[in-house]
Amino acid sequence: MCDLRISRHLAMRFFSFILCTLILTMASGAQAQMQRVLGVDGQGFKQPVPAFAVMVPQGWQPRGGVFWNVQDRCNPYGYLFNWAAMSPDERYGVAVLPAMRWITTDHAQGQPCPVLRVNSARDALAQMIGQMQPDAQMIDYRPRPDFLHEMGLQPSQTDLGGGAWAKIHVDAGEALFGFNNDQGQPMRMTVGLAIVVNETFMPGGGVTADFRFLQGQSLPAWLAFAPDGELNMQIAEQMRKSVQINPEWQNRITQHQSKINKDNARTQTNIANINRETSEYVSKLSREGHENRMRALDRSGEAFSNVISDRELWRDSDGSKLNAPMGGDNMWRLDNGNYVSTNDPNFNPLSQTGQFGTQLERWND
Repeated sequence: MCDLRISRHLAMRFFSFILCTLILTMASGAQAQMQRVLGVDGQGFKQPVPAFAVMVPQGWQPRGGVFWNVQDRCNPYGYLFNWAAMSPDERYGVAVLPAMRWITTDHAQGQPCPVLRVNSARDALAQMIGQMQPDAQMIDYRPRPDFLHEMGLQPSQTDLGGGAWAKIHVDAGEALFGFNNDQGQPMRMTVGLAIVVNETFMPGGGVTADFRFLQGQSLPAWLAFAPDGELNMQIAEQMRKSVQINPEWQNRITQHQSKINKDNARTQTNIANINRETSEYVSKLSREGHENRMRALDRSGEAFSNVISDRELWRDSDGSKLNAPMGGDNMWRLDNGNYVSTNDPNFNPLSQTGQFGTQLERWND
């Protein structure tokens, strides 16, 4: 892949946007063969479990999936998404990048997460891509409030008494970056994400300094890259919406998260690290703030499933649902397992692809 350094760090965030030489043919109504590829969780359970499926152009190769590191104290649930699918020449691709976590505080001693000044989705995108692709330049940025609506994320504030309060801030955005690959070819990369920032404040009352603690995280970021001039944002957005979470995996993850949330030992350790010299009152406020953070993380997990919920459904030849927003009025499943989306009502799969096929109906249940 243009080294992109994405290769290396994609060995390490929602599936967003896609390439485009093939995509442009879809936009023009021509036939495009697609394939369903998987992201697998090979470590979290007794045996590998497919975590999600994505429709990508025929010939693209997937890599990665869901990975676990239970020793990472900054990641309360222990797992992260690190997946990509790329064309054979690695000049085009899509990816999901690991969630980013940080704190913003003057009381950072003993904290497991990095201390960063991140207060917006734009800040988070600049930090993330700056670490992953240092030579990348942000060309454009746009807010994506539709991400927040899809995920059900809303800001809130809780009065803790005595002038103290806890807030949940949310933001979402998408940025376009430019960079050159190792061959000097100009490239474009688009990345979209949403963030949740939990803020706790307690006034000092004239005796001590005000206490303010912020802990933030992004949801997995969605990324696509292609040579300059070949990134079709509209079709890329449709590709993002083709992702399907495996219900079996989602149920297991939900159970895992519930178990972690009941582990008070981790909570107490985090509270103690926030400020060892604070009073029992400050500890109480911090604990309530942490509980709010856990609830926000739960909502983030649910949001991940909601964002990649079904769109443009077809009834596959075996009777199952097929989520494949490929732009055509007609959908065919070829005997080799590939799919063809076309606007041609007289499309003949045998003469045009060399394969027999079955025309699919839209899912109207």
